Amino acid sequence: LGEASRWRALGVDAEPADALPPTVLARIASATERTWLAERSAARPEVAWDRLLFCIKEAVFKTWFPVHGTSPGFRGAEVRLDDGDGFVATVTDGSSASVVRAEVAGRWVQARGLLVCAAWS
Repeated sequence: LGEASRWRALGVDAEPADALPPTVLARIASATERTWLAERSAARPEVAWDRLLFCIKEAVFKTWFPVHGTSPGFRGAEVRLDDGDGFVATVTDGSSASVVRAEVAGRWVQARGLLVCAAWS
């Protein structure tokens, strides 16, 4: 997927473009993320924004683990979307002796009933 000299890790996730069960959203999303989910859902209801958030976080974790060997959990990543198809997740991982904080960038697409996210660091 890419040259090792350019990226330390790549993560990809694909999910059905359907809404998440309500109980799952409460476990994975911060208050800030829930606010932008509501705003974007009202503006573009054709996108399953809650499932997109889940998909982004899964891709971010698939990028994070090979580099750091830890899992920050869903609440350990705060996602910001741009106006297009890009995102940045600020990951704060306190699962080891020292706290690690870094940003992971990526892109997403919704097509043919799927959401697909790729993240890199």
